Amino acid sequence: MVAVTIAFLIAVIFVLLSRKRKNQELQNIVEMKSISDREPAPNVSSKKKRSQKLKISCTTKPIERKLLNNLDWLSAKWEVAQDKRDADEDVSFLPSWYFDSATERQYDHLSSIGVEISKGELNKGEASDIIGIFHPASDEDKVVLKFFKIPLTGLNQTKARHEIKELFENADNVKKWEHRPASQLQKEFYRFFDFKVPASLTYSDAKAFIVDFESRNEGDMDYHLEGIDEQEAKQLSDNIRRNQSLLEEWSYFEEIVEEFDDAEFRDSYNIKKVPISMIKKAIAELRNESVNIEEAAGDVELIIDKLIELKPELEKA
Repeated sequence: MVAVTIAFLIAVIFVLLSRKRKNQELQNIVEMKSISDREPAPNVSSKKKRSQKLKISCTTKPIERKLLNNLDWLSAKWEVAQDKRDADEDVSFLPSWYFDSATERQYDHLSSIGVEISKGELNKGEASDIIGIFHPASDEDKVVLKFFKIPLTGLNQTKARHEIKELFENADNVKKWEHRPASQLQKEFYRFFDFKVPASLTYSDAKAFIVDFESRNEGDMDYHLEGIDEQEAKQLSDNIRRNQSLLEEWSYFEEIVEEFDDAEFRDSYNIKKVPISMIKKAIAELRNESVNIEEAAGDVELIIDKLIELKPELEKA
């Protein structure tokens, strides 16, 4: 019985020591100098800053692990940002507000996540970076990273944006991105206005085509008809009126597609990713029921109900 008690006490002591060691490990890693509190380099003439380490505490182990998994590259990013600023180098790759003091709203957001700043102060950029660790990468960022074959598993919002910034520091990658294939929505624009989709259409070419088409069909009709003879003017005005009407419809269609492309939007309605072809079919069915596209865009649940009616497996189990 005594042996069992001793063994139990040893086990308890071991657990307590392990926890203490783990907490010390967290403290050692998290005790880093933030941008706003780090001393400037001796040879840099800038406003003197407080030399104060940043201490972060977490309410749960999962939050702690997520923070620890990102602190190495994140603190290095902060160091580079501050070094460039101290040396009066270009920091236009950062938002203009990045070095401003963090707001109460940001601190409240961190607290709601389970992260407390127990010593030191953050600036807006640092607070935004930490908050982003606990949010998923955006759909737009995922598209970029998928194109460059960057693994998405476990990628958070802040890390995704950091990866994209590093990718686009390479001029070849910028060129590759500019000449990427046209998006499905861009190709749909061609079909919507009865244009043939060119083979090997690039994103940048499609964008230029769409901008040009819109500019040639927007604005006051008198502007478009100035200096044109009567017969040609009638034909042109009919075409422009038709295109202006279709452009209005297109704006509603584009709004609907972009909403359904948003993962958070789909999650809020408990539906899976929906192909553009299915969205078109649902809108056509609604039109047959005397619901025009403007009304459908204003009440998206009409489209969701129709989609599930047409394809019940789109609803998540």
